[in-house]
Amino acid sequence: MPASAFPRSTRRPAHRWTLGLGIALAASVAGGVSAQTVLPAAGIVTPVPAPASSASASATATATATATASAVPGGEAAGLPAPVNAARALVRLFFEACVANGGSYQGAVDVAIAQGLTPQDLEAAGARALLGDLPGAVFRLDASDSAVLLAVAERGPCLLWADRAHGPGVRLAVQAALGERAARGDRLEVEADRKIEHTQAWRQQTLWRLRPAGAAAALQIGLVSTLTDAPAPQVLRAQIAPASPAFAPDGLPLR
Repeated sequence: MPASAFPRSTRRPAHRWTLGLGIALAASVAGGVSAQTVLPAAGIVTPVPAPASSASASATATATATATASAVPGGEAAGLPAPVNAARALVRLFFEACVANGGSYQGAVDVAIAQGLTPQDLEAAGARALLGDLPGAVFRLDASDSAVLLAVAERGPCLLWADRAHGPGVRLAVQAALGERAARGDRLEVEADRKIEHTQAWRQQTLWRLRPAGAAAALQIGLVSTLTDAPAPQVLRAQIAPASPAFAPDGLPLR
């Protein structure tokens, strides 16, 4: 997808920008029309329920966040707001399933089962789409009515999708987790970082490259998060990094 697909963009210079791993979110809410989460990298359009009134939405978000934080071991921390705790829990789950195993499919599946996630029928709406039609498995965190899905491809990415999470909290938790790994000796670099506006909403899209100390392969870790406190879709994605970048910073294939 060319960079011009995003009409307004502020991007940090990067020597690598792998659009094949990029994940863009777009929400469209008007007149009660349901929102949609769009993942262009895999050609995914997943419907998301339209938001309720502000009062009921706030109460629902708090209840959802509390349930989500409680569902993941170690997700809750004293003194933090429920949405922030929920964001920490989601990031903990993502790192345990998708990062700590070095991109291993079986390792991610083992974590999902150990943490009590429920396997999903791949023919269900949205499940196979999250895999990009690759063979794999999709699991759901049964914390609440809010969808939290972990999609693990056998020979592809590991993706966590949460439809009503706290964007700034997710980003801070990811940065903290990556910082801890860098402090332990893992090599970490930012490959791309940009803010994009789509359907009158701003999101930040970041791609990191993480090479664990002593590992032969690096991981690419992508995050698309919203910039406000309102609950919204957030996506985290990890997969073994290619040996060399496929695209230049302007989105054109390298020759």
